[in-house]
Amino acid sequence: MAEYYELMLACYLKEDVPKHVVDVLRYLLSIDNSSFEPEPETPDVLPDHFFFSMEGWNLVLAGRDPFPGEGIAKLAFADSINAYEFTVRVTVRKGLYLITSFVHWLTPYISTDGFIGYTTGEFSYLVWLIFTKDEKLFYNRLEADKHPPQVTQIEIMDSDTINYL
Repeated sequence: MAEYYELMLACYLKEDVPKHVVDVLRYLLSIDNSSFEPEPETPDVLPDHFFFSMEGWNLVLAGRDPFPGEGIAKLAFADSINAYEFTVRVTVRKGLYLITSFVHWLTPYISTDGFIGYTTGEFSYLVWLIFTKDEKLFYNRLEADKHPPQVTQIEIMDSDTINYL
């Protein structure tokens, strides 16, 4: 298993995304591992999802020094479509399970159907392509070192499915 994982995710959130979801995303985006600023206060209400019981859940978007290239962590309201745009490219230490749990929590609030991102480990030929369809989350495991490359699709339904990765 890799020491560090990269998450690249870009999607639109539903127009009726609950305020507490936006608050949690703003909180997660406000934490910066490289800053000496005090950590912001945790939101008063945390969702009932296994992601929020995991050690380090609050740091899932804090790593802004990704693999080659620049990191990004952004939540912006797009007036033209009356919805939020959410974009991140972050590095998470020992983070495949944490990353997948985070995306699983976010999936019901994502309006984008289709490809929304990827995750991969450092020095790895294994890439997980992330798709959503009808509020369901799918990881397509791409083994790029195989000839021809092999792809396996897994629907991420719960924490047990994530353990399968």
